[in-house]
Amino acid sequence: MADRPVVLLWLAWIVGFGCTILGVHRVIERGKAARSAFDIATGFVFAAAGVALAIFATRDWMLVAGSPLALGAGVVAFLAPPPAKLRTIGFAMVGASLVAIALALLG
Repeated sequence: MADRPVVLLWLAWIVGFGCTILGVHRVIERGKAARSAFDIATGFVFAAAGVALAIFATRDWMLVAGSPLALGAGVVAFLAPPPAKLRTIGFAMVGASLVAIALALLG
């Protein structure tokens, strides 16, 4: 199947990008409230997704593309920044996206 690497790349990207969307929405939803147990659990889930993508990338390199995005979302969930930092978070996620693209191109 010649399209397998492309499908894996899109799958990894969807997982990673989905984590970033959920992470940013959690920042907006939480507002100025302190970090909760839910934020910590969410951070673990996002980080686990990023690590899983990196581990599975040992078999199919294209899966590494979503890892920086999911790990970035995990960091956002752990740090629980206030909504005023959304611009900074956005730039960090763009940086993670560029790393993801570079990893995909290197594969």
